[in-house]
Amino acid sequence: MICNYSSGSVLICKLTDHKPTSVYSFITHEGSSVNPDRQSSPHPHSSVFSEDNDVLFVADLGTDIIYYYEFTPEKLIWHKEKSIRFEGTGPRTLCRGKPGSKVLYLSCELDNTIRVLSYQNNKLEQIIAYKVSQTQLNYPSHVCYLNNRIYLGLRGENKVMIFDEKEEGKLQQFCTFKVGEWPRHLSVTPSGYLYVACQKGNLVEKYKISEEKIVLHSQLSMTTPSCVIVV
Repeated sequence: MICNYSSGSVLICKLTDHKPTSVYSFITHEGSSVNPDRQSSPHPHSSVFSEDNDVLFVADLGTDIIYYYEFTPEKLIWHKEKSIRFEGTGPRTLCRGKPGSKVLYLSCELDNTIRVLSYQNNKLEQIIAYKVSQTQLNYPSHVCYLNNRIYLGLRGENKVMIFDEKEEGKLQQFCTFKVGEWPRHLSVTPSGYLYVACQKGNLVEKYKISEEKIVLHSQLSMTTPSCVIVV
């Protein structure tokens, strides 16, 4: 599954022996939104499958739409009536919440929010939205989930926010702490380590997260890291 930000397309390839062998589906989004500098054309930024793999959700920063695609053996089918649009928000990254909850978390970089969505009724609906900063030069980046906690990067303020997941996917802030410059991407492990790709800081940082404190464990220098994945 590949989201092409600049071209506005979504591509799914079939794999054979872990190698892409053919194109399952290729879709080009259309449209724009209210910010002429950032939203003059489609910019699909991230995607996530539903827990049962029947639906693909795609966040498009350029059109402000979270697309609801039915995943069939033959192709993707867009259901406009099941999708949802948040004008001027710049939807960026999606992740699933607690297993069985049918909850998604969405970071929106143009209006400084994290949004809680439900697909419980076979369509996307918003449960609640949280403002994460009042600073105009702050841009929420990656959001990820593990063990009833949600982790959100804040570029500009150069922070990571951690939330506890409550009933119906609602959030309660656990803590906020400073990290390196421009935290573009995050990855968290079951052993309690958080990795942060600090794009402008030229660092990947590793933090140990506990109930009592957050400790910087180590740093690795590299040029403009944009993604970190634990394998």
